[in-house]
Amino acid sequence: MAPHIKGKIKKTLSSLAGQSAQSLFPDLFQNESAKVESSTVIAPPPPDMSWLAHADFGEQQERAGNAPPALLVLGGNPQQELIAQQLARMGYAVTAASSATQALERLGATKYRLVFCGADAAFEEVRRFVNQLTSDLRRHTYFVLVGADLHTLYDLEALALSANLVINDRDLPALELILDKGLRDYEQLFRPLLDILGSAP
Repeated sequence: MAPHIKGKIKKTLSSLAGQSAQSLFPDLFQNESAKVESSTVIAPPPPDMSWLAHADFGEQQERAGNAPPALLVLGGNPQQELIAQQLARMGYAVTAASSATQALERLGATKYRLVFCGADAAFEEVRRFVNQLTSDLRRHTYFVLVGADLHTLYDLEALALSANLVINDRDLPALELILDKGLRDYEQLFRPLLDILGSAP
């Protein structure tokens, strides 16, 4: 290479020393920032639950058939008895655990179809246990979180908390309607997968 060309290259390289790519190509980075801003994902709001105020509960009947086991791990939730009554009407065999330790013992001994758990930190171990179940057991365990700060039937919140359904305390009087809707949605989403897995050799 000719000496004068080498000199130009050295001069150019030395003028670039210490500069960042952003200072050298500001337009490129400005466009990238604009792209990021324009593609920011905004989560949809929680669902409108005003329909519950006008729902017709009708005469609730006990449902026939085998009673799948349900576990309540709700600590001092004053509506635990209400939840237990509604689940019994829906045909569940309800058991309550008074502490996380007792809940873990029961979860280790019985395959529960339905688990209701308080959303407070006291039951973090229970949530972790349920979500570490083998995939087959977890698919057949419908996990519901209950708490004063949750948004009933908000799928994104449930997903973020590794639950199947979230229910706000104030909506518990309508538990049967809410749970029925949640279970139907779950069945519609996962039934084809479960059928394929069930028919696999």
